[in-house]
Amino acid sequence: MFHCLVPQPQPYGLSLVLMTASLHQRETHTEEGGSHVITTSGLSEMAASRLPSAALSLKQFLQRQRVLGIYRNMLRAIRKVPDQADRKYLSDWARDEFKRNKNATDQDAIRMMITQASNHLEELHKSLALAGR
Repeated sequence: MFHCLVPQPQPYGLSLVLMTASLHQRETHTEEGGSHVITTSGLSEMAASRLPSAALSLKQFLQRQRVLGIYRNMLRAIRKVPDQADRKYLSDWARDEFKRNKNATDQDAIRMMITQASNHLEELHKSLALAGR
């Protein structure tokens, strides 16, 4: 249930509106003590439209954040590659791999891809350390 007190200026004073999304009603209290209820259609649709059509679970959100972190770290590491042609090849490769697997839904496959990406990132860091970068 969604309750929110919103001050609304009126020509003859200030009123507070109590909006209850689950009841589709708006109750207005005036300074004089009177109140009335106005039924509003579409209030729950307005509140629901702010959410994405397919909201992620907490586990999916955390997994997504982990993947994005690996991607960012990989791009940061690739920026340290000394040869421009190698840098271009690696950044294109990383972008293509992450794009290709963007719509994966199988949790086991996603975990495997995260492990592989982490291993690739670790190897890249080791190679850069050997090169003195």
